[in-house]
Amino acid sequence: MKAPNNKRLTAEERRKHVLRSAIAAFGKSNYRATRMSDIAAEAGVSEAMLYKHFESKKVMFLSILENVSRRTATTIEKGFEEEPDALKLLRRLLITYYNQIQEHPNLLKLHFQAVSEIDDDEIGARIKDDHEVYVQSIKELIRKGLAQGTVRKDIEIDPIAWLFNGIGILISMMVLLGRDDEIKRGIADKMIDHLIESIRA
Repeated sequence: MKAPNNKRLTAEERRKHVLRSAIAAFGKSNYRATRMSDIAAEAGVSEAMLYKHFESKKVMFLSILENVSRRTATTIEKGFEEEPDALKLLRRLLITYYNQIQEHPNLLKLHFQAVSEIDDDEIGARIKDDHEVYVQSIKELIRKGLAQGTVRKDIEIDPIAWLFNGIGILISMMVLLGRDDEIKRGIADKMIDHLIESIRA
């Protein structure tokens, strides 16, 4: 992945280019097997240049996970501002997630690579915190739906919130397993709709 054009990049542009190249390199292999030299080759820079921006492969990996987390949080916050209906927003966020993983398959692979590194304190903490944020956002939406009268009063919020989080993982697995044709036929949308209808008042 060559740097854009031949212009001299700013430090921030160079850093972003390195991270994009790292995502591509991890996507071709995995976190454990990918070396800094692989990322340098993908970026078209020297290893010394990489170390100017990131002290280690793990720091780079964590930076990517953090960027993805930040973007997801922004999407959720924006959704809360734009869509007042709790169930419509819940559906929209899940469909948005499913569209993003289809558009960025290497980021999806990277997420599952991070899960496989769950025993690493820093990577494990990042993944656990992210899913806690997702589940808390879903709980907030369910409570909002209860207040709006669109969600059944007899449901248990915690297991339902984790079930909604789980459908995102299930769709991710379908993409990784190459079941894209089924997803394109609307199976993901139908699974999401079935789950939403199961809690509708």
